[in-house]
Amino acid sequence: MFNLLLLLNLTSLIGFVVGLINPKLVLRGDNRTRRKSSEVYLSVFVLSFIGTGIFAPKPEPAVVVVPVKKLKTSSAITSPTPSLNASVQEIKPLPTPTPSATPTPTEPVEIEPPHEESNTTPHSDGSYTKKTVETRRFQNPDKSTYLLIKKTEKNVERGKITTLVITQVQIQDSQPRTTEVVATTQTDQGTQIETEKIAENGVIDKQQTSNDNIPAEVWDSFKIAEEKPTQSEDVTQNSVNIPTGAKCEDFATQEEAQAALSANPQLDRDGDGTACDSLVSGGGGSYVQSGGSGSYHHTDRRRRKR
Repeated sequence: MFNLLLLLNLTSLIGFVVGLINPKLVLRGDNRTRRKSSEVYLSVFVLSFIGTGIFAPKPEPAVVVVPVKKLKTSSAITSPTPSLNASVQEIKPLPTPTPSATPTPTEPVEIEPPHEESNTTPHSDGSYTKKTVETRRFQNPDKSTYLLIKKTEKNVERGKITTLVITQVQIQDSQPRTTEVVATTQTDQGTQIETEKIAENGVIDKQQTSNDNIPAEVWDSFKIAEEKPTQSEDVTQNSVNIPTGAKCEDFATQEEAQAALSANPQLDRDGDGTACDSLVSGGGGSYVQSGGSGSYHHTDRRRRKR
């Protein structure tokens, strides 16, 4: 196919040239002009040229011949008599490649997955303290092992977060040695970091840095409710256990009567918002529920009338 297209390509080229000189030699019919001859043979030339490019045989990859070195041989002549030598071919064996040695690690390798223990202690005002201990075990190049201990104590208060990170190293069964202490204080004014690095000889290198970075957790800490003053157990217990329909003589102090005013509006006889004006403040009486019988009693009634 390639040869046919190549022959057609050459023929069309010749016909194109002859048509430019005398189109009557390469065309038949009435319309034998140079333009008609150019259109026909030029079209055939272009199409056959494209076809030769498509069907052209692909070149075979070149084969590189590498010369092989001949082994040196030594000839000798041997005969039954010791005075004669025979030709003997001596071939030296090729050297056996030695396996490459495994590289010895130069840095510690972690041999156990990290172990973490965490404990969170919430406080009554919404703040909390979170303590975390993370341990990781490594092996030195000399096969000795050590434990890397990281202790973190995080206190989240209203508008303030303090974090203390202590890094310790424990070799074999010895006592842990502190190598680094990082104290971070974060407020709405910025972040302050104090770092202490402790060498084996006890030398301490202290660094202190500060920046304007305010984490989003600091803004979230402002949602912690402020601590509100709580009532004593007696007053709280009285406000829960006092039933409706109580009278002023049922209370030991004016505070206890005031706490029960919302459930007993009859205690405010003059309508000034103060319950039981005849009772004095203070006193150790309480109004509690006795046992599981559902009855109520009060103790240490100390009251004074005006």
